[in-house]
Amino acid sequence: MRTIILQIVVLSISFIALFRPKIGLCGYLWYSLMRPDALAYTVANYFSLVLALSTLAGSLRYLGNAGRFAKSSLVLCFFVFQLFLGLSVVAAVDPRLCTSYSMFLRLSLMALLIVLLTESLQDAKIYFLVMTGSMGLLGSKFGLFGLLHGGVRFAQGYGGGFLSDNNTLGLALAMTVPLCWYCRTMARSKGLSNFWTAITLLDISAVVMTYSRGAALATGAAFLTIAFRSGKKMLAQLVLLGCLTAPAVYLVWDSYVNRIESISNTQDTGRGRIYYWRAALRMWQDHPIFGVGFGNDNYLALISDYLGRDDPHVAHNTYIQMLVDSGICAFVVYMTLLGLTFRRMNRVARNGNAIGNADQANMAYAIQASLAAFLVGSIFLSRCSFDYLYLLIMLAAGLDLVAAVPEPVEGDALLAPPDLDAEPSGALS
Repeated sequence: MRTIILQIVVLSISFIALFRPKIGLCGYLWYSLMRPDALAYTVANYFSLVLALSTLAGSLRYLGNAGRFAKSSLVLCFFVFQLFLGLSVVAAVDPRLCTSYSMFLRLSLMALLIVLLTESLQDAKIYFLVMTGSMGLLGSKFGLFGLLHGGVRFAQGYGGGFLSDNNTLGLALAMTVPLCWYCRTMARSKGLSNFWTAITLLDISAVVMTYSRGAALATGAAFLTIAFRSGKKMLAQLVLLGCLTAPAVYLVWDSYVNRIESISNTQDTGRGRIYYWRAALRMWQDHPIFGVGFGNDNYLALISDYLGRDDPHVAHNTYIQMLVDSGICAFVVYMTLLGLTFRRMNRVARNGNAIGNADQANMAYAIQASLAAFLVGSIFLSRCSFDYLYLLIMLAAGLDLVAAVPEPVEGDALLAPPDLDAEPSGALS
């Protein structure tokens, strides 16, 4: 029955997408992030493809917007990144092992569709809310289950794909926490604000109960980024975030503290992450320009020779994994893309504050804090083709293109923006 309902929903959205591709894109984002097929316990794996093809077909009449790609430094950087990833596949040790590349290209195309279909700030808000709501509600399912059962440990991920293990699930939810937090400040009513506060609490609880040390540090990075943007309310923000974290930590205190304290034990029995990092860097030195090939398969086929034993593990570090898989050129562009996204969102937030558009500032601050969570959490796991990250970056690119800017004043100077430390607030329109 669940599968039948899901089929009806997906086919309905797909049909609408042919005429209203923006609705189709919302459906694709919802499906990709929340993974309702896993909730429905279905083995069907074609629903996402159906949504993607229908949305792409409906978007053909928006191809006139493609010229805006050239106006976005984020999109241009993303294209260059794609170029070097493609070269790493061509120059791979064994191109046949780069099986994940075609899936990444499909993801990239759908991510670019966010930019193509974002024609106004309202469009950006809708995609922002769909992404936040999809991941936020998924995280709340885990968090509520854990709290109701007095504290649990999620040793596995969810639904395969980019949430296939507990560490990646923890990272994705750590990235979602700041998005939900800023939705709270954007809410129109007290009731809606309380709803987002509850979702934030449940998502934090889910992060804790994944027992992922990287996700714990990622959540801390998001908290500090939020607090930094709160100015004089920094302490109050940290206290409130701490209160939202306390219930879950209290329920699993002893085991969770022991888990977090083990972060310093990186060389335990010679199998710690630093051991894998060193082996991966030695492999990169043998393939410095284009790496061994995009995806983990070429890496996994070779790593035992560098480890000195049959122990195929990924590098457990996204930056090192990107370097060894796709080479120094792709790595430099990748780091540029991450840094540029953070910087552009800073400008979008500043302009939003300058003209009193709190929603614009809130979304930019939320993306910044989410990106901060990824930057820290990805130190401890390899997720070079992390769907969520690229969707978020292209959302940032679309927001950057449609964001309002201060009106020029006499002398063509821009209005001076207010203090960035002022806490953004406002209502969704």
